[in-house]
Amino acid sequence: IYKAVTPDPKLVRIVNFGPFTHRVDDGIPLRRAGCKALGTMIMMTAAAAPDVSKTVSSTVALSTAATAAAKETSRKGAALRNCLARLLAGLAEYDGDEAILAWRIVQDISARPSTSSALLLIANELPSRVLNKIKTLLKASKGNDAAADRSRDVLRECVRALYSITQIPGVGRCEAFM
Repeated sequence: IYKAVTPDPKLVRIVNFGPFTHRVDDGIPLRRAGCKALGTMIMMTAAAAPDVSKTVSSTVALSTAATAAAKETSRKGAALRNCLARLLAGLAEYDGDEAILAWRIVQDISARPSTSSALLLIANELPSRVLNKIKTLLKASKGNDAAADRSRDVLRECVRALYSITQIPGVGRCEAFM
């Protein structure tokens, strides 16, 4: 699944239409399916893993405690951390429909009490990883063409997902996120 959600430059081709060229990514259907499978894996693993927000004291940074908690929960904790790391990378890399799907997965995870605390594992990393992508989308959304509309759609899902993360109990300890 990790390989399926990683953009593969070998599947991208440039089609020449005379005065202009078009970039065609043949890996989009595979990434969409992989992203959905990754979301399901996160949901199932997070529901079975212990609540990481309860293992964190107020004096310890969440990422350190979350890393320690992931090591203690053996295979499930490591799998959850890997899935969340891949989802986080996808939030910063994907364009268009894949980005919307990835942000909706974040919304789905945060909406369920049994899985929402898993997002605290990556909450501190979110601002530094996705801020450049958000800036790019803001620049691209200043227009009246289809690409600007798509950028606004992605931004809308991004804001919804980030807001849903702010509603997770214990997110206040994620200082870099807040």
